[in-house]
Amino acid sequence: MPIDNTVALLTDITGSGISTGATVPGSPTTGELFLHTPTGRKILLQYDGTNWCPVRAYGSTTLYVNETSGTDSIDKGSGTGTNAFATVQYAVNQVAPVSSGDVIIYITAETYSENVVITGKSFDGDYTLLLSGTLTEEDSATGVTPVVGATSTQGTVTDAAFTSDAYDNFLCYFETDAEYRVIDSQASTTLTMVGLCPSATSQDLTIYSAGTIITTLTLINQKQVEVFGCSFVADSTTPAINITDHSSITLTACFGEPNDSTAYAVVVSDNSYLVTYYCMIEEPSTYSHNASFRYNSHATLYGSKFLIGGGSGTNVSTTYNSTLWVDFGTVIDGGQAAISGSYSATVQFDGGGGYPRVRNATTYGLTINFCSIGKGTGVVVFSGNGTDTYVVAATFGYIS
Repeated sequence: MPIDNTVALLTDITGSGISTGATVPGSPTTGELFLHTPTGRKILLQYDGTNWCPVRAYGSTTLYVNETSGTDSIDKGSGTGTNAFATVQYAVNQVAPVSSGDVIIYITAETYSENVVITGKSFDGDYTLLLSGTLTEEDSATGVTPVVGATSTQGTVTDAAFTSDAYDNFLCYFETDAEYRVIDSQASTTLTMVGLCPSATSQDLTIYSAGTIITTLTLINQKQVEVFGCSFVADSTTPAINITDHSSITLTACFGEPNDSTAYAVVVSDNSYLVTYYCMIEEPSTYSHNASFRYNSHATLYGSKFLIGGGSGTNVSTTYNSTLWVDFGTVIDGGQAAISGSYSATVQFDGGGGYPRVRNATTYGLTINFCSIGKGTGVVVFSGNGTDTYVVAATFGYIS
């Protein structure tokens, strides 16, 4: 951190006499200021006696991370290959506490064994910090005309190029529409999507799997964060994605794939906010919980799939005054209970973009208790559950 936090308030350093350049001075003195201007960023730095610390970014910031070729050095990060940083956390640490533009961190398709934490980043406008991962192309097809689907019927695409049953839970990119969809299932050469296909326009399709793999991501009191094309795999103590303490995040075309059986895939807590667009969240069968939204938090699941292979607990739970919004054909598949609402929680379903699907729960598809509400169940496709809905009226649960 800078040794003088008032420096972060500087909005104009014109004529300040502060030296500038793409390479930091070699023999700085404690408290010295320097305007760092390598390609893609303009950041005021201050030397704290040991390190150069970012203070404020003027305009947008673009950084690059390459685990194999990069180097964690402050003059790096301005390009691909050897010009990149080596770790995601180092790149995050170079983001200034105050930015007057968008921040984008491009990350190569490699495995980053890191517990990345983002906190203490703010913006003086409607800007975001984006972690932009790289998906891995698995297959493609040209000139395919999708079947859009409608309400309770999922969208499909069929092409002889697709290998039988290889692409369940992958991502499909519709080139003309420039939109992703999660592939719910495959039967021979037909792919069934989560929700509806974007359009019936003949177009090229690309199948993607995870490319950028990061152990965990944690946000603490951090808003305005977006993530694209990353996979998070958890460790023995930390959820794959952990959003807490008044944080907000939007995930697009991401994967949550814990390879440790003791961790949640997703936890959102303490007045935090999550939105998922076309994400695939899967918990191993050896553990019982997938996603938890708790303590005055909100989650909107849009065209996503939450899959749990087994276990004795809940796939997706919302509790303690939190709200879960399930929309655009989102699939909640498996668990003892697929969805649970408890302790003054609200579970809301919406059928726009295709009816949500709640299925394959060993006991209850949707269970509501302790002053909680489940709304919009008329637009839900229930299948394969022990019992589709269960409400504990004695504890003032309610389903409509």
